[in-house]
Amino acid sequence: MNHKLIMAVGLTALSANTYAVRYGQDVDAAEYRDYTVRFEVPDSSGIVASCGGTLLAQEYILTAAHCVGNYDAAYTANYEWFIDAGAANTITVFQGIKWDTDISVSTTYTVIPLTTDSGSITDAYKLASKERDAVIAMNPNSAFSPTTSESLFEAALHRDVVLVKLTDKVSQSTSATITPMYSESADTFELPFNSTLTFRGWGQTESGRPEVMQSTSMHYDQIGTGRSMGNAFQLDNGFKACNNELVNCYYDLSDMVRFSPVSGTEATGASGDSGTPLVDNNDRVIGVAKDIPNDYSYTRFTTLTYYLADIAKNVAKISAPSNVSYEEEIGAKAKYTHAVEIQNLSSSSETLNPYLTGDTAWFSISGCDTSLTSYESCTLTVTTNPLEESFTEDLAAAIHLGDSHDQSISITMKITQTDNGGSDNGDNGGSDNGDNGGSDNGDNSGSSGGSNSGGGGGSMSWLGLAILVLARKLRKV
Repeated sequence: MNHKLIMAVGLTALSANTYAVRYGQDVDAAEYRDYTVRFEVPDSSGIVASCGGTLLAQEYILTAAHCVGNYDAAYTANYEWFIDAGAANTITVFQGIKWDTDISVSTTYTVIPLTTDSGSITDAYKLASKERDAVIAMNPNSAFSPTTSESLFEAALHRDVVLVKLTDKVSQSTSATITPMYSESADTFELPFNSTLTFRGWGQTESGRPEVMQSTSMHYDQIGTGRSMGNAFQLDNGFKACNNELVNCYYDLSDMVRFSPVSGTEATGASGDSGTPLVDNNDRVIGVAKDIPNDYSYTRFTTLTYYLADIAKNVAKISAPSNVSYEEEIGAKAKYTHAVEIQNLSSSSETLNPYLTGDTAWFSISGCDTSLTSYESCTLTVTTNPLEESFTEDLAAAIHLGDSHDQSISITMKITQTDNGGSDNGDNGGSDNGDNGGSDNGDNSGSSGGSNSGGGGGSMSWLGLAILVLARKLRKV
């Protein structure tokens, strides 16, 4: 999140030392999904930058390219900014809603560029042409401008997205689905125009660095900018929306979209939010936070349509959580259900045949007994204590996915002793035990049984980051 300024017609990279989820609200622990991570990377002088990202398959982070590199004058990617000139390629990954946290993993990393070689660009252009054809079909009586060439398409891509490969795995109890704005298989656009999504991040707010992750609602309504997937506009009529009565329609093949704030003119993402995913209510990652204008009127997100093939080629396996965990008092008879999102992030089909081992009488699973094509996903439902028996001891099981990599997801239930504080505090036990036990147990049992709660962590030098405020010209698409 804190890095440097990249300017393009007044645009500011979200990792620059300006502001982040401005005028947002504190994120509740129950809202948090630990596939959304914050990470810190130092340069050779020890200055630390902080960004957000999406944890995939426990060992990859999908994030903004400028979080771990910079761009040269020709706008070609150079991802060696943090690891050249003797800089250590160290990274610390944080999970949880709080900035200061002890839920972290420190390791090393490598950067995997996406859609940079000629073959990947050609494939992306073919996909973009199908996308454009889908838009033309939606406007059968409109005349469109000439088709964009592959070279112009390549020049228009900002490619502000990379995979960070971690040396050590990071535990996760939730998983997201990487979703293209345009689906080639369904020949449709996945996010309806005028959709409203909630964006969450840890970046610096209007009043300074937040203690807790912030959220704000954002509206997908920027049709008059050429940044709206599936929506054409009339080039010579003030960017008016294209329809059957208009001619000279145009569709901009771009790798980014704009979201404007729902409430407040500056309630957007900003500094410190670069790389953080834009996620819908079904845990689908729609985009990666990129930059904002100086007036904070919108946030730009890199879309993943043209990058999904390269993501799958490099992850090359099923993306799923590593664990699902619960905590309950002895004697309780609570029944839990937990939805686990599983996605095939490989270039070939994967057949799943999930089965349980361990304390199988206390757990059951359903769903995902299927074959997944590339990028396809399914939902595995885990039920704990289906017969609603009394818990008497710790429980453990494992879900084996039956995929080609023989991946598994651990399930644990930790049983705690009932607090007997009431016998010692008869005069005031009800109040004290109600406040402490009730709220603690409610938080533990209500967190979907496994989203590990906690903070979002670490420290960083904001003063040092100011040194990195560099002005560069971005190519105007």
